[in-house]
Amino acid sequence: MAFPTGKEVPKYTNKDLKIMGISSRLQTIMINENITVGELVGCAESVRNSYQALKREGMTAVNGELR
Repeated sequence: MAFPTGKEVPKYTNKDLKIMGISSRLQTIMINENITVGELVGCAESVRNSYQALKREGMTAVNGELR
Protein backbone atom coordinates (compact mmCIF):
# COMPACT_ATOMS: atom_id res chain seq x y z
CA MET A 1 0.00 0.00 0.00
CA ALA A 2 1.56 3.27 -1.08
CA PHE A 3 1.08 6.42 0.95
CA PRO A 4 0.87 9.85 -0.66
CA THR A 5 4.18 11.67 -0.79
CA GLY A 6 4.71 14.32 1.80
CA LYS A 7 2.52 12.54 4.35
CA GLU A 8 4.10 10.90 7.37
CA VAL A 9 2.64 7.71 8.76
CA PRO A 10 1.85 8.15 12.47
CA LYS A 11 4.05 5.95 14.63
CA TYR A 12 2.44 4.76 17.84
CA THR A 13 4.01 2.56 20.49
CA ASN A 14 2.11 -0.26 22.18
CA LYS A 15 1.75 1.96 25.25
CA ASP A 16 0.21 4.75 23.12
CA LEU A 17 -2.30 2.32 21.59
CA LYS A 18 -3.26 0.90 25.01
CA ILE A 19 -3.83 4.39 26.43
CA MET A 20 -5.96 5.35 23.41
CA GLY A 21 -8.01 2.16 23.84
CA ILE A 22 -8.55 2.80 27.56
CA SER A 23 -9.56 6.40 26.88
CA SER A 24 -12.05 5.29 24.26
CA ARG A 25 -13.61 2.70 26.59
CA LEU A 26 -13.86 5.21 29.44
CA GLN A 27 -15.58 7.73 27.16
CA THR A 28 -18.05 5.04 26.08
CA ILE A 29 -18.77 4.14 29.71
CA MET A 30 -19.29 7.80 30.59
CA ILE A 31 -21.81 8.23 27.76
CA ASN A 32 -23.66 4.94 28.31
CA GLU A 33 -23.87 5.30 32.10
CA ASN A 34 -24.39 9.08 32.04
CA ILE A 35 -21.64 9.81 34.57
CA THR A 36 -19.43 12.85 34.89
CA VAL A 37 -15.65 12.98 34.85
CA GLY A 38 -15.67 13.67 38.60
CA GLU A 39 -17.75 10.57 39.28
CA LEU A 40 -15.46 8.45 37.13
CA VAL A 41 -12.36 9.76 38.91
CA GLY A 42 -13.98 9.15 42.30
CA CYS A 43 -14.75 5.57 41.32
CA ALA A 44 -11.19 5.01 40.08
CA GLU A 45 -9.77 6.40 43.33
CA SER A 46 -11.99 4.09 45.38
CA VAL A 47 -10.88 1.08 43.36
CA ARG A 48 -7.23 2.07 43.68
CA ASN A 49 -7.50 2.59 47.44
CA SER A 50 -9.28 -0.73 47.91
CA TYR A 51 -6.67 -2.55 45.85
CA GLN A 52 -3.83 -0.98 47.84
CA ALA A 53 -5.52 -1.91 51.13
CA LEU A 54 -5.89 -5.51 49.96
CA LYS A 55 -2.24 -5.63 48.96
CA ARG A 56 -1.14 -4.20 52.33
CA GLU A 57 -3.34 -6.21 54.64
CA GLY A 58 -4.12 -9.27 52.57
CA MET A 59 -7.61 -10.40 51.76
CA THR A 60 -9.61 -12.53 54.13
CA ALA A 61 -13.30 -13.28 53.84
CA VAL A 62 -15.52 -14.06 56.81
CA ASN A 63 -19.20 -14.66 56.02
CA GLY A 64 -18.67 -13.01 52.62
CA GLU A 65 -17.29 -9.78 54.12
CA LEU A 66 -13.81 -8.52 53.48
CA ARG A 67 -11.81 -7.70 56.58
